[in-house]
Formats: sequence, C-alpha cells, structure tokens
Amino acid sequence: MKILIVSDIHSDYTAAQSAYSVESPDFVLDCGDHEEIKNIFQSTQHFYIHGNHEPSVINIFNNMPLPNKISGGQIIVLNNGTANVRVAGLDGNYADPDKSYSIKEEDIEKLRVIKRGSLDIFLTHESPLLVPKNSSYKDLAEEVVEEIDRIAPKYLFSGHFGRYTELKTKKKVSNMVLDEMSKGYCVLDVGKGNYRLKRVRSRFR
Repeated sequence: MKILIVSDIHSDYTAAQSAYSVESPDFVLDCGDHEEIKNIFQSTQHFYIHGNHEPSVINIFNNMPLPNKISGGQIIVLNNGTANVRVAGLDGNYADPDKSYSIKEEDIEKLRVIKRGSLDIFLTHESPLLVPKNSSYKDLAEEVVEEIDRIAPKYLFSGHFGRYTELKTKKKVSNMVLDEMSKGYCVLDVGKGNYRLKRVRSRFR
C-alpha cells in the first residue's frame, strides 16, 4: 500500500496533481488548509482534516467524488487487500478559542475515546510539539501530546508551518511536520507489518 501524505495545499493544485502523478498512491492523507474542497486526485480516496484556512462553501464539479473528511474521534481503516492502516485526526490549530478552527477541550475529549494501540497514523494540522512554551495555549497542546502518547500511533503527521521537521514526543512517537504542498510531501509504503517513509522535495516554489 502506498499512501501520499500532504499538507497546506491551499490553491497549489498543480503541485498536488504532480505529486499524485509521480507517486500513483492507493490513498491520500491530508493535514489541512485548502482554498477549495474539491477532487484533485482522480478516483483515489482522499481523506483530510481541517486546518485554519478552510472554505465556507464547497463546490462540486462534474459529479466528481469529494474528498472524505475525518471527524474527531473517528477511526478510518485504509485497506488495499494486503494491508490495513488505521487513521484518525484532530482539526484546527492553537489560536484564539473563539475562532471556529481553534482546538478546544471538547476536541481533546473526542481523542480520549480512542483506545491505546488502535491507530497507525494520527493527523494534526499544527504540531502540538511546536507550540511555544510561553504560549497561553501550551497547556492545551500538552494535553493533546499526552493523548497521542497514550494512543501510541506509529506516526504523527502535521502541517501548518510550511517547512519539514522531524520531532518525537516524550514516548517517542515520530512527528513529521510536512512541507507545504508546493515544497514537498511524504510517501508511506506499507507492506505486511513493514513501514517505509520517505520525504520528497518539490520545486514549485
């Protein structure tokens, strides 16, 4: 199974479609931030979470299937006939709690229903590991990290910052902070119990 993992597409559809053409993935996972929610990966199933830049209107073009939104607390299972990959996600980022895209305590409550060891991949828009120590949202971010460490996914993927970074939680969960779409993406190849991750750099900016 090949999974294309992207973030911060915004309106960089040429970069997204180029990555899709090069990689020919079985599935696409997306850490959020879109100008539009629309089909850009042909018939390949595309699962996404919200970032902090999401459209209020969704346009459907030419009867093409829309991407699939991952709801809080929901686990989706990707299956290509030879391997299963379990995925969940957390919308939004750490900002003014009055804003609709901000992570709130009720979002963390949805994480608490996910059982330990029940996930392979967890998606966030903003990495909770990069929230500054002096931020008023640090306590909220630390709660998210505690839940991630409890659930213990194999990988945590994030976006938002636009540059690639590799981090680890206290319990050594790997957090890949992705480039924005115009600069790169990740590919995860999954065999029978084997995972091989690579970062790919693009040249669209």
